[in-house]
Amino acid sequence: MTQMPTQSSFSNSNLHKIFRSLAIIIPLAIAGNIIYILITSKPHILKDLIVVHFGYLLLAVFLALVPWFTHAARLLLWSQAFKKGITPIQAIKTAVVTDLGSGITPSSTGGGYFKLAFLIRYGFDPGEATLLTFLGTIEDALFFAVTLPVAIILCHAWSNPMVNTATSNLVSHWPVVVVVALILAVIYFVFIRKKNYSSFDKQESNLKRPVFVERIRLLIHKYENQFLSALTFVVKNGKSTFGICTLLSGLGWCCRYGAISALVLGLGLKADFVLFFLLQWVIFTTMILIPTPGAVGGAEVTFALVFTNIVPSAVLPILVGAWRFVTFYMLIAIGAIFMAITGAGPTVSRINGKDQKIFKEVKA
Repeated sequence: MTQMPTQSSFSNSNLHKIFRSLAIIIPLAIAGNIIYILITSKPHILKDLIVVHFGYLLLAVFLALVPWFTHAARLLLWSQAFKKGITPIQAIKTAVVTDLGSGITPSSTGGGYFKLAFLIRYGFDPGEATLLTFLGTIEDALFFAVTLPVAIILCHAWSNPMVNTATSNLVSHWPVVVVVALILAVIYFVFIRKKNYSSFDKQESNLKRPVFVERIRLLIHKYENQFLSALTFVVKNGKSTFGICTLLSGLGWCCRYGAISALVLGLGLKADFVLFFLLQWVIFTTMILIPTPGAVGGAEVTFALVFTNIVPSAVLPILVGAWRFVTFYMLIAIGAIFMAITGAGPTVSRINGKDQKIFKEVKA
């Protein structure tokens, strides 16, 4: 008979370490955004912000929050399929902590490890949790595989002057993105990460290395039977769940990418939702190459390059700051407050001592 673990693979102390990291990264990044806006914006433009349609700002905030709930809904559906019975609040916590994890790791690493740890904490077998982490990525990929060609056709990307301008700006100025990203990465790893993580044990410090795919491979190897059983179950009984989750994934991405359209409309400008959806995909994809946590700094530069000559230069700095705040800094701040109040929650995982040891080895 398996014993209940005395300590989960992801405890409240882990969350506190995340909060300490975010407490340094986020204020500095927001301060940098504010300074950038004040330096690059003309005084009369800032004064005119009083007449901004704040209803659109609220809409942008709402759209940015929707992906948490679509992510949680997907987890609940898979939980029902696997008969695990996680609660809605546990599903939301898993979605939120995934975003928090992406805020302290490079975009290429993302928050997948944190999602995996919370799924196991809430009762999924390691093989099932690994499969669900993969399925989330596959659902996202399938949505984009269908919608991106449609978006390209609808906005006539091959002859659209705005698309040509955005791509040419990004291609011709890519060294700027690289230099800024490298400078920020050096500052972070030398002056912030070293200080903030000096007391971390090997397990946590290794999370910052972009080797998540290798860890997943090791997890599959360690829990091959569980993984294959879960995969067989999905193939035989989970097709409808997979289809619904793919649609929910699409809804989440449409809302996340739609926030920029709401912000542009709030500034009194015209917004092309399909075009902006396509450009947001370009920006978010480019962010994967930026080595700073959450692509801090590099994301702003990439956005500015893509939207130069698409929106008036006078409002571009304001739009950059507002977009980044709504789609990243605000989410991280709200998520951190939410998790600080609610905590990780009780452990319901039934991983035995031997499996816990294996799981720790994989994470290390």
